[in-house]
Amino acid sequence: MNRAKVGVLVALVAMAGALACRKGPREDRKAAAQALALQRLAQYKRIAIVCAPAQGADPAYADIILNEVKAKAPAYFAELEACECLSGVPVDTSAVPPRPSLGAAPTNYDGVFCLVYEYGAGRVVLHFYLVDTRTGAQAWYHKLDTRDADVVARLKRHGWWACSTIKNRFYRGR
Repeated sequence: MNRAKVGVLVALVAMAGALACRKGPREDRKAAAQALALQRLAQYKRIAIVCAPAQGADPAYADIILNEVKAKAPAYFAELEACECLSGVPVDTSAVPPRPSLGAAPTNYDGVFCLVYEYGAGRVVLHFYLVDTRTGAQAWYHKLDTRDADVVARLKRHGWWACSTIKNRFYRGR
């Protein structure tokens, strides 16, 4: 190689090294996501998880989903002060966000994750609503929407993924 080519190559390597050391937009997004995750972890450290059908869905599937969530919740939410899966809780799914009827229990929780499922036309959908118990406002929303003709099996899989979805999408801000 001649000297000119070596000089250009050295300059390119030096510039690439300088750019690699510089903090960029990706690191800024990562720092913002970490700050949001810490804020959410502090704000919602006592949660309840309930499950209810959307209008027209079979209420019997709620326990299938909630049993999957109950099995995984201790491992996924060990850093929280409290995480309880409550079956049989009436939820008004006609309202947005859904309104769980916890009676006097809302003071025991910072937030309630309402899992609302619906299906039809070959699609199975599980909506995740986080309702702040202090304000009654929706604090977060996520949706798992899948094409699948086997409603029961898909709802069970959605339940199996619910804890990791809440942890990764809400508490880790991904």
